[in-house]
Amino acid sequence: MANRGERALQKTGLISVLLLLLGCGARTEYLATSLEIDRVDWDSVRVQVSYAARKVIGGATAIKADSTVITLFNARYDTLYSGAPGTIPVPDAALGNRERLMVEACGVVKRRQMCAQQSLESSPKRVTVAEEIRYPRGGDLEEGSYDFSFGVERPTYDGAGWERVETQDVNGHLLAWVDDPEAKARGVLRIPFSRPRGSFILSRYSNYRNFKYYLDSALLDHQSARVTFEIHAGLSDAPVRLASTTKEVHRKSEDDRALEVRYFAEQATEMIIDELGSYPGSRSAFAYVLDWRFTPTDRSYLIELEIEWDGRRFDRGRHEVEGVLEVREDGSGAAFRIESGNRRAVRKWRARTDENTLPLGILDVFRAEVAEWERQD
Repeated sequence: MANRGERALQKTGLISVLLLLLGCGARTEYLATSLEIDRVDWDSVRVQVSYAARKVIGGATAIKADSTVITLFNARYDTLYSGAPGTIPVPDAALGNRERLMVEACGVVKRRQMCAQQSLESSPKRVTVAEEIRYPRGGDLEEGSYDFSFGVERPTYDGAGWERVETQDVNGHLLAWVDDPEAKARGVLRIPFSRPRGSFILSRYSNYRNFKYYLDSALLDHQSARVTFEIHAGLSDAPVRLASTTKEVHRKSEDDRALEVRYFAEQATEMIIDELGSYPGSRSAFAYVLDWRFTPTDRSYLIELEIEWDGRRFDRGRHEVEGVLEVREDGSGAAFRIESGNRRAVRKWRARTDENTLPLGILDVFRAEVAEWERQD
């Protein structure tokens, strides 16, 4: 028979177990049991959420939250809406093609938060373009410009057709290549753009050397070349092909090259006189193009020049030099080699350098025309 102390311990242990069971039975979990999203149309959805209290021992009981906040996120987790449940707006026109969205419902009861999430998509969208690509620009085979007018459409919610939505930020790239099977395989340029109007300089993009090789080869062999520009654009990081256009490029005429020669000669004359110590604006100077030739293989000019100018105030008298200006078609690598000159000019030349060739750096390229979009800007 247990003594009185043992009976007391047994009784105390029993009470402890009962208290533990009672404590476990009192524990309650609050949770969101359902999140219902009904699409009203592309621009709104109806959101309803249900909650329940569930005990460890016992079933779940539907409850009403003290407060509920519905939040709509886009694919970048920017907040598009935050507020009460019910019918909420969706800024579908500003969203991408089938952009992934997320609805989060969070309720609070007795200072405890319970949340549920569900995903949905924005409407399908397609992009259209009216394009104008100018190439070459001003006769320069490296430069061009573009002017795009993009439109964005989505299906009507009833599926009966397509409707236009407000134009969004469309981005993408151009692909450019000379029309030739090998050129399309090895000489394609990728020209990115982020705005609907702009210009491009082809030499700034990777693979330009291959592109230029095929372009020069076509011009050398056939006197002309066809360059295709393909427009890829969209509302996401995966642009699609929208349109293409082909530009006919011809070798420059003798008149075009004569204008380039004159422009290079004028710049070189200014630079040579400045290098020899005269001052701009305080002299009368003349440059005569005696002869010139263009070498297609290295795209460069050799220009025979005769330059005359008056000295400055304390160095009066006529200065004369003759020589050859060498410059590439793109204006780079310009240098003048002196071949003869009068005593005044040769003395100044030797005071400047012991070499017969004077490097002039990069000259500006002649622009036969200015694109209309530049004039408007």
